[in-house]
Amino acid sequence: SDDRAQPVVMRPMSQAPMRFATVAVRLNGDAAGFGTQLAAAVRAVDADTPAYWVRTQAEAIRLGRVGPVLLTQIFAGVGILALVLAAAGLYGVLSFSVEQRTRELGIRRAVGAKASGVVGLVARRIGWQIVLGLVIGVILGLPWSAILADPVLNTYGYDPLIFGSVIALVIATALIASVAPLRRALRVDPIIALRHE
Repeated sequence: SDDRAQPVVMRPMSQAPMRFATVAVRLNGDAAGFGTQLAAAVRAVDADTPAYWVRTQAEAIRLGRVGPVLLTQIFAGVGILALVLAAAGLYGVLSFSVEQRTRELGIRRAVGAKASGVVGLVARRIGWQIVLGLVIGVILGLPWSAILADPVLNTYGYDPLIFGSVIALVIATALIASVAPLRRALRVDPIIALRHE
């Protein structure tokens, strides 16, 4: 965060003149209508000093966070797009991988393998690939998550909701990518599967 306390020295403006100065006023009541009264009070002290950019503390905080919030939203949008593209790529690769094994699955069925055994075989082979990919992804993601964390923007490192959602999406994508071609492969006549190229 950029809100860490910094050492300061208070000096009168007569000794250290400046073009801009900020005045914070604590009020009891509605702050919206106080702008004209503040401008009149400043003119009474120095007629050559205008009062402008009068706003409440909530507005000042919101305006000060516009840049970081916009940057966070851009990163979030790019991240979601990358996640969708990664899921589509994962679906294509796993679906193609199962389709390529149609002949092997047909031979296994022809020699008497049960459907549950074939499903288990495919699940184990795909499972270790998914687990390996998730482990590598989490190991690479944890340091970046800590670097990008900022409590002011309500973003925290090691957020279990984010990591859990991504892991769930990857697993769901893998299941969807595997189920459809696996069901087609199991429905194929073993004789046709033996002739499959």
